[in-house]
Amino acid sequence: MTWCLHKSSWIALLISTLAALLLVSDGLAHDEKEYERSGEHLQYWVDATGQSDFITAQNQVFQSIPKNSISFGFTRATVWLRLQLPAHRTDEPQHWLEFDSALLSTWRVYRPGQTEPVYEAGMSQPRSHQDQHRSPVYKVGLASNAPGIWYFQMQSDHALNLNPRLHTQHSLAAKAKRESFFLGAYAGVMIFTYVLTLYIFVRTRHRNFLYYSCLLLSFHLLYQFSYNQMASLYLWPDTSWWSNRSSLLIGEITHLFGAIFVRDTLQTQRFSPRLDMIIRLVPLRSTFFIGWAIVDMSPEAMKYSTIASMLYIFFYYGLGLQIWARGYGPARYFSIAWLPVLIGNALVFIQDLNVWVASSPEWQQTIRFEFPIIGAAMQAILLGVAVGDQFHRTQKEQREEHLAREKLEQSLDDAHTVQDAFIRTDSITPRYEIRSSHQMSAKIGGDWLGYSYDAPRKRLLLAISDVTGHGLPSALLTGALHGAFYGLAAAEPIQSLSDAELLHVLMDRLDHVVRTTAQNTGLMATMALVCINLDTFRVEYRNAGHTPILISGRSGQHFMLKGGSPLGISEEPNFGHDSWQAQADDVIFLFTDGLLDQADSGQRNHLKNVAHEIRADLDIHQIHQHIEELIHRHHLTLEDDSSYLLCRLRAA
Repeated sequence: MTWCLHKSSWIALLISTLAALLLVSDGLAHDEKEYERSGEHLQYWVDATGQSDFITAQNQVFQSIPKNSISFGFTRATVWLRLQLPAHRTDEPQHWLEFDSALLSTWRVYRPGQTEPVYEAGMSQPRSHQDQHRSPVYKVGLASNAPGIWYFQMQSDHALNLNPRLHTQHSLAAKAKRESFFLGAYAGVMIFTYVLTLYIFVRTRHRNFLYYSCLLLSFHLLYQFSYNQMASLYLWPDTSWWSNRSSLLIGEITHLFGAIFVRDTLQTQRFSPRLDMIIRLVPLRSTFFIGWAIVDMSPEAMKYSTIASMLYIFFYYGLGLQIWARGYGPARYFSIAWLPVLIGNALVFIQDLNVWVASSPEWQQTIRFEFPIIGAAMQAILLGVAVGDQFHRTQKEQREEHLAREKLEQSLDDAHTVQDAFIRTDSITPRYEIRSSHQMSAKIGGDWLGYSYDAPRKRLLLAISDVTGHGLPSALLTGALHGAFYGLAAAEPIQSLSDAELLHVLMDRLDHVVRTTAQNTGLMATMALVCINLDTFRVEYRNAGHTPILISGRSGQHFMLKGGSPLGISEEPNFGHDSWQAQADDVIFLFTDGLLDQADSGQRNHLKNVAHEIRADLDIHQIHQHIEELIHRHHLTLEDDSSYLLCRLRAA
């Protein structure tokens, strides 16, 4: 599959396509005998009201057609043509009058002396067995050595452009053969490209290949064959309502797919969000014109739809150039792809508005038929290059993102290992027993807990903290708290202080650490510090905006909660403080709020339910097990880090 994603393969396909189309066009041109330019035999009269009949038309003054062709633009008028042929030569008794590439909704043929048309056709009615040509064609036959006169009544809901040709049977057959081979070569390349694009989408699942295939199907196949009237000849010959509207309706559907394709290919939301809003209006304009065509298919609907289409083509081209200038590679091929379509459609549009008409019928056919087909083929394949380039860029970005994610995951794993080392292991001594739990909602978090034992003074420090936020910033701040706590707790000047003074100084120093470390980050931390004299079991407590602590003993349970400001928010903090006389075998319980607020289903572990499991008659391992069962009872997902510390006091 690699070969079909490489841009060199698409460019080779482009060169092969252009060569095939040009060879088909030139190779068959010599079979087309010189037709007779019918301008000298044709005159016209325009009825601006569109209400005239054949009797009225016969009495009007007809004008000669300039330059063998004439364009009336988008009009509701009825155009009458009068064909006058002199007596034929005996070797050429039959001629065929062709209006090359004319989009005629209705056209009728009248003969002098008859009030009813001798022939009637057009896109607004089913095709007859005689109407088997791409362009409107009528067979004109002359009696031996007698001149002939025919009148043609024409109306169109599209642009009314007439490029009449008077063919012999051989030249008409050669022209039809040339066009069939030309369109056949184009269709073969487009179908191959369409199937290839679907194959690539199935293999890669890159959504822009799907958008591109929709654009190929709608514009490069259905619209082109509808506009060139091959679809009405082979796909829907009996559906006149659809045949007359198909080019407009399919064109507007194409704009819907095109807008999605352009936004994804050029990444307009990323590179040009303001101009992206204009592309978002495409569904509104397409819905408007589709509704207009369904209710009233008219030259005005076709005219304004064409103008809007041209404006968007210019807009897409300019947008591609702008994003290309910003260094986005796929925009380069996108801009080049739109250039041939822009030129081809601009030339057709200029002729449709009757601003300028090519002087020769050959150039008129080239502009109306061959240029748009060749331009569409070039666009289709160059857009394939753009999508392929975008796919390779996306794959490269995904690989780089995957590598970056792997590095980040490894870094987070390492950070998790380091942060896990901050949490001291459980401890059992003759004077106290400690059991803790530390669960993070992500690999690293903002909860921290610790303890320090001063053996000479028989003093135990307990600490628990909750830094705001999650992730790396919070984890870094817990590292700062961890180092500061153990460094300060071991400092001799602090160890000489009384229990209450020690907590006062320790909390002030930790507050300073948070303020200086988390400056300009918006981070802060709550903390609870407990100091226990293991000789007297006197408990001193200091709180910086943290959750309460619980002391559970045989005489009952006591919550200690004195508010206070969190660490890091003020240069003059106000911390809560309290004390309590504990007893041997009492259990002291410290926790973070994540223990209660961890439910993703709206359920909560209420503090009273947790407190119910902390009983003095249970050993500390049983209490730990009961709390864990309570946490995981509903199989809930952690929304926040969850930590707690249990400490049982023992008599000497």
